[in-house]
Amino acid sequence: MSISVRFRSAIAFLAALCLALVILGGQAVEATPSLPVTMQDFPVMVGDELEITFLDHSADTTQTMLYKRNDLSGKYTVSGSGMINLPILGNFNVLEKSLGTIADQLEDESLKLNDIKLVVRVGYASRPPVFIKGDVNKPGAYRYIPNMTVSQLLALASGYLKVGRDVSSKLPIMEAEQNVDAAKLRLASLLSRKARLQAAIDEKDTIDMPSELVELLGASKAQDLFQKQIGVYKQSFDLWKRRVALDKAKIDLAAAQVRTVRELIKNVSEEEAAAVEAYNDWNKKYLPKYFDVSREAAEGRRRDKQALIETRRKAKEATANFYATQSNLAEAQRLANEHDLTYFSSLAGDLVETEQNILDAQMSLETAKSRVALLQKENEVGLQASNTGKKSGKDGILSIQRRQGRELVVLPAEEVTQIKPGDIIEVSLL
Repeated sequence: MSISVRFRSAIAFLAALCLALVILGGQAVEATPSLPVTMQDFPVMVGDELEITFLDHSADTTQTMLYKRNDLSGKYTVSGSGMINLPILGNFNVLEKSLGTIADQLEDESLKLNDIKLVVRVGYASRPPVFIKGDVNKPGAYRYIPNMTVSQLLALASGYLKVGRDVSSKLPIMEAEQNVDAAKLRLASLLSRKARLQAAIDEKDTIDMPSELVELLGASKAQDLFQKQIGVYKQSFDLWKRRVALDKAKIDLAAAQVRTVRELIKNVSEEEAAAVEAYNDWNKKYLPKYFDVSREAAEGRRRDKQALIETRRKAKEATANFYATQSNLAEAQRLANEHDLTYFSSLAGDLVETEQNILDAQMSLETAKSRVALLQKENEVGLQASNTGKKSGKDGILSIQRRQGRELVVLPAEEVTQIKPGDIIEVSLL
């Protein structure tokens, strides 16, 4: 084949490739079933990253093409409470659900946006890694593989140690104790924040220090930490009191205007009654034909009639002003109530979130304490690692730390045990 022929073939291939890229760039796809999903051996859990694609139908009903909704599609991480947050559609609880169930739920929710359900495809972008620690050559985090077993994870970690470890070393205990101190500090900060939020909701001038702070940090550290929260609270509470005072001033001003206009209406009503009486006196005293012959009487009655018209105009104007001031007063009261609702709703939401974080922090602290106790116990009994390495869990201990709901449980394991995303495998050779 000549060079020119090969060149033309290459050009044709590149042209076809560019055409394909243009088509794909248009976001049009065939209406095929959902893409195959990997890593489905366990339902959705905290830390999963879901890849969710929303596909809309073509406006041309004769076409079978679907178009990707970029405003909704994307990768979403499952939060600690098991939620994902989607633009426009809002929050959804996906914890312990299958991908198919989530897709069906989102398709139903899409009816809020479309007359026809969107097509939703849900897959895993990533899952939490698995961890292995203890008597292995390469402890650490490893990518989760569907249907993974302890034996496979051991292989990734290059197997059991072939030399003993000095279990009498204090370094692991010191690291674990540092983790306990960090967990205590985080819990103490959250408890201080909760006390500040609760004081704001109760509209207190001061915050009461939680007794748990002293137990966690000691009197001196607890006082230093709490002073920061007092400073934050003083600033925020002062701002809130200024807002309340401003709202009250606006309400008082509007109420004063209402009272002023009400008094004006009373005075104008009295003037109107007097004008009516003055005008009617002319008709009581004289016959109508008298005004034709008495210019003075006609002029007097005309003046009194004009005065009556003017007082009635004033009365209408005062009534209109009364309604306007009443409306201003209602608006000032509405804004004050809205400010209250927004302020206290925000505080309540922050308080709920903080209380949840406190539960998580307490769990982390207990886990860290348990780790310290375990290491201290091993150090006390002087456990020695095997110098030859063990090839099965029979001569050592294999355990799995697994999160079940909000609790972290420890389960016995063997090399054939199947593991879940996020599991922590601990290997201890006796």
